[in-house]
Amino acid sequence: MTEANATLIDGQVSEADHRIAAYAIYCVTHKQFSLGNISLKRANNIVGNMLAATPFGWRVVGITPSALSLFHDSNFRVRPKGIQRAHIFNRIDTVKELLNCDIPVEPEELFRTWELRDKTILCLNKENRRISEHKHFKIANPNGLHFTNAYIGYSYSPQRDGQFLRELWEKHSAS
Repeated sequence: MTEANATLIDGQVSEADHRIAAYAIYCVTHKQFSLGNISLKRANNIVGNMLAATPFGWRVVGITPSALSLFHDSNFRVRPKGIQRAHIFNRIDTVKELLNCDIPVEPEELFRTWELRDKTILCLNKENRRISEHKHFKIANPNGLHFTNAYIGYSYSPQRDGQFLRELWEKHSAS
Protein backbone atom coordinates (compact mmCIF):
# COMPACT_ATOMS: atom_id res chain seq x y z
CA MET A 1 0.00 0.00 0.00
CA THR A 2 1.42 3.37 -0.95
CA GLU A 3 1.45 6.29 1.43
CA ALA A 4 -1.26 7.95 -0.71
CA ASN A 5 -3.57 4.94 -0.17
CA ALA A 6 -2.59 4.37 3.46
CA THR A 7 -5.19 4.40 6.19
CA LEU A 8 -5.30 7.79 7.84
CA ILE A 9 -5.99 8.14 11.54
CA ASP A 10 -8.32 11.09 12.17
CA GLY A 11 -8.00 11.80 8.44
CA GLN A 12 -4.49 13.20 8.94
CA VAL A 13 -1.88 10.73 10.17
CA SER A 14 -0.80 7.55 8.42
CA GLU A 15 -1.45 4.35 10.33
CA ALA A 16 2.30 3.60 10.27
CA ASP A 17 3.15 6.96 11.86
CA HIS A 18 0.33 6.55 14.36
CA ARG A 19 1.73 3.15 15.40
CA ILE A 20 5.14 4.73 16.01
CA ALA A 21 3.57 7.42 18.18
CA ALA A 22 1.28 4.94 19.98
CA TYR A 23 4.23 2.69 20.82
CA ALA A 24 6.29 5.63 22.13
CA ILE A 25 3.38 6.75 24.31
CA TYR A 26 2.89 3.18 25.55
CA CYS A 27 6.59 3.01 26.55
CA VAL A 28 6.42 6.31 28.47
CA THR A 29 3.19 5.22 30.12
CA HIS A 30 4.73 1.85 31.04
CA LYS A 31 7.67 3.58 32.73
CA GLN A 32 5.50 6.06 34.64
CA PHE A 33 3.12 3.29 35.70
CA SER A 34 6.07 1.17 36.87
CA LEU A 35 7.34 4.10 38.94
CA GLY A 36 3.91 4.57 40.49
CA ASN A 37 3.49 8.02 38.98
CA ILE A 38 0.19 7.24 37.26
CA SER A 39 -2.70 4.99 38.17
CA LEU A 40 -3.95 2.05 36.14
CA LYS A 41 -7.12 4.02 35.41
CA ARG A 42 -5.14 6.93 33.93
CA ALA A 43 -2.78 4.57 32.08
CA ASN A 44 -5.82 2.81 30.63
CA ASN A 45 -7.13 6.15 29.33
CA ILE A 46 -3.79 7.05 27.73
CA VAL A 47 -2.95 3.71 26.14
CA GLY A 48 -6.57 2.87 25.34
CA ASN A 49 -7.21 6.13 23.50
CA MET A 50 -4.07 5.84 21.39
CA LEU A 51 -4.63 2.21 20.44
CA ALA A 52 -8.38 2.61 19.92
CA ALA A 53 -7.67 4.94 17.00
CA THR A 54 -6.17 2.09 14.98
CA PRO A 55 -8.43 0.47 12.35
CA PHE A 56 -8.85 -2.64 14.51
CA GLY A 57 -9.75 -0.68 17.65
CA TRP A 58 -13.23 -1.48 18.98
CA ARG A 59 -13.66 -3.99 16.11
CA VAL A 60 -17.20 -5.41 16.00
CA VAL A 61 -17.20 -9.23 15.87
CA GLY A 62 -20.76 -9.97 16.99
CA ILE A 63 -24.28 -8.70 17.60
CA THR A 64 -26.88 -9.79 20.13
CA PRO A 65 -30.27 -10.94 18.81
CA SER A 66 -31.98 -8.01 20.54
CA ALA A 67 -29.64 -5.49 18.89
CA LEU A 68 -30.15 -7.14 15.50
CA SER A 69 -33.91 -6.94 16.08
CA LEU A 70 -33.65 -3.20 16.78
CA PHE A 71 -31.80 -2.71 13.49
CA HIS A 72 -34.52 -4.80 11.79
CA ASP A 73 -37.21 -2.55 13.30
CA SER A 74 -35.53 0.43 11.59
CA ASN A 75 -35.44 -1.57 8.33
CA PHE A 76 -31.63 -1.38 8.55
CA ARG A 77 -31.78 2.23 7.26
CA VAL A 78 -30.39 3.95 10.34
CA ARG A 79 -28.33 3.20 13.38
CA PRO A 80 -30.99 2.89 16.09
CA LYS A 81 -30.61 4.60 19.46
CA GLY A 82 -29.83 2.35 22.39
CA ILE A 83 -27.11 0.23 20.77
CA GLN A 84 -23.56 0.18 22.05
CA ARG A 85 -20.38 -1.78 21.54
CA ALA A 86 -19.43 -4.00 24.48
CA HIS A 87 -15.89 -5.24 24.91
CA ILE A 88 -15.54 -9.02 25.09
CA PHE A 89 -12.39 -8.53 27.16
CA ASN A 90 -12.33 -5.68 29.64
CA ARG A 91 -10.00 -3.10 28.17
CA ILE A 92 -8.49 -2.24 31.54
CA ASP A 93 -7.45 -5.89 31.95
CA THR A 94 -5.69 -5.78 28.58
CA VAL A 95 -3.86 -2.57 29.50
CA LYS A 96 -2.94 -3.98 32.90
CA GLU A 97 -1.46 -7.05 31.21
CA LEU A 98 0.57 -4.80 28.89
CA LEU A 99 1.86 -2.70 31.80
CA ASN A 100 2.51 -5.40 34.41
CA CYS A 101 5.79 -6.56 32.90
CA ASP A 102 9.37 -5.57 33.69
CA ILE A 103 9.99 -3.97 30.31
CA PRO A 104 7.57 -2.77 27.63
CA VAL A 105 6.47 -5.43 25.17
CA GLU A 106 7.80 -5.15 21.61
CA PRO A 107 5.68 -3.15 19.14
CA GLU A 108 4.51 -6.26 17.28
CA GLU A 109 3.29 -7.84 20.52
CA LEU A 110 1.58 -4.64 21.63
CA PHE A 111 -0.44 -4.33 18.43
CA ARG A 112 -1.10 -8.08 18.14
CA THR A 113 -2.41 -8.18 21.73
CA TRP A 114 -4.61 -5.16 21.09
CA GLU A 115 -5.99 -6.59 17.86
CA LEU A 116 -6.79 -9.92 19.52
CA ARG A 117 -8.40 -8.42 22.62
CA ASP A 118 -10.07 -5.17 21.56
CA LYS A 119 -13.10 -6.92 20.06
CA THR A 120 -16.67 -5.82 20.66
CA ILE A 121 -20.25 -6.99 20.30
CA LEU A 122 -23.10 -4.71 19.26
CA CYS A 123 -25.73 -4.89 21.99
CA LEU A 124 -28.47 -2.99 23.75
CA ASN A 125 -27.29 -0.51 26.38
CA LYS A 126 -28.69 -2.74 29.13
CA GLU A 127 -26.71 -5.75 27.84
CA ASN A 128 -23.33 -3.99 27.80
CA ARG A 129 -22.02 -4.60 31.33
CA ARG A 130 -22.84 -8.32 31.25
CA ILE A 131 -22.15 -9.11 27.62
CA SER A 132 -20.76 -12.56 28.42
CA GLU A 133 -24.24 -13.58 29.63
CA HIS A 134 -25.87 -12.76 26.30
CA LYS A 135 -25.99 -14.91 23.19
CA HIS A 136 -24.66 -13.24 20.07
CA PHE A 137 -24.31 -13.92 16.38
CA LYS A 138 -20.75 -13.87 15.11
CA ILE A 139 -19.78 -11.28 12.53
CA ALA A 140 -16.84 -11.92 10.22
CA ASN A 141 -15.11 -8.54 10.30
CA PRO A 142 -11.36 -9.22 10.22
CA ASN A 143 -10.37 -5.82 8.84
CA GLY A 144 -12.90 -3.76 10.80
CA LEU A 145 -14.69 -2.68 7.62
CA HIS A 146 -18.16 -2.99 9.18
CA PHE A 147 -19.23 -0.52 11.89
CA THR A 148 -15.94 1.33 11.54
CA ASN A 149 -14.51 3.02 14.56
CA ALA A 150 -15.21 6.74 14.77
CA TYR A 151 -13.79 9.34 17.14
CA ILE A 152 -16.83 8.76 19.33
CA GLY A 153 -18.86 5.64 18.70
CA TYR A 154 -18.92 3.92 15.35
CA SER A 155 -19.95 4.71 11.80
CA TYR A 156 -22.96 3.01 10.25
CA SER A 157 -23.51 2.78 6.52
CA PRO A 158 -26.99 1.59 5.49
CA GLN A 159 -25.56 0.38 2.17
CA ARG A 160 -22.62 -1.57 3.60
CA ASP A 161 -23.54 -2.36 7.21
CA GLY A 162 -27.32 -2.32 6.76
CA GLN A 163 -27.18 -4.78 3.90
CA PHE A 164 -24.80 -6.97 5.88
CA LEU A 165 -27.18 -6.98 8.89
CA ARG A 166 -30.20 -7.61 6.65
CA GLU A 167 -28.51 -10.76 5.34
CA LEU A 168 -27.60 -11.79 8.90
CA TRP A 169 -31.23 -11.25 9.94
CA GLU A 170 -32.53 -13.35 7.05
CA LYS A 171 -30.07 -16.12 7.86
CA HIS A 172 -31.00 -16.29 11.54
CA SER A 173 -34.72 -15.61 11.25
CA ALA A 174 -35.04 -18.50 8.80
CA SER A 175 -33.46 -20.98 11.23
